[in-house]
Amino acid sequence: GLHAQRSGGAAAINADFDDFRISSLNKSDRFNGTALGSQWTILNPVSGHTSLSAKPGSFRITSDPGDLWVSSGTEKDILLQTPASNDYTITTKLALMPTVNYQSAGLLVYSDDDNYIKVDRAYNAGDKLRIVKETGGVGTQQTTAVPITAGGSIYLKLVKSGTAYTGYYSIDGLVWTPIGSPVTGVTLANPKVGLHAQHSGSGTPAINADF
Repeated sequence: GLHAQRSGGAAAINADFDDFRISSLNKSDRFNGTALGSQWTILNPVSGHTSLSAKPGSFRITSDPGDLWVSSGTEKDILLQTPASNDYTITTKLALMPTVNYQSAGLLVYSDDDNYIKVDRAYNAGDKLRIVKETGGVGTQQTTAVPITAGGSIYLKLVKSGTAYTGYYSIDGLVWTPIGSPVTGVTLANPKVGLHAQHSGSGTPAINADF
């Protein structure tokens, strides 16, 4: 919170606070325990396809066939929590090696299967970063080339400000580069935020995403 004080015979003083924000209060998780924090829920869980021990210090999702895109609505093991405020920033460090079309993983703001925003790394005729928007079952996406090898780790960030969502990537977690242009004019009802990994399409293999 906030405070103002005087002591030792000092004169009174006015303290004018024009802003107070809390980002992700009690919402962060370094995934270094043996169980998920109570803030998390897993949507559409599949037994044995999430793990805190496969790569200690990371939360691993081993993808199942499925997708959120447009009419699909079949994605599994989506890790979600309630954001701390109306505006927020979510970040993750992701180790992923996508090599086949329709493998992807990253950050997610999720209202339902037809209304969400994703900032993720995906293989779609190449290894790419993208922002994906779906509202009312109508989807659009932006892409830009990933400037690292397919086996590398990358930081992802999604910033919500009002009805605008901006995606960023970083190699070191310090210097951030925008992914395309912001998605604007989006209102999602009672959204959750979190992490996802998926693969879809005939014959696409499962992929491990370590957050």
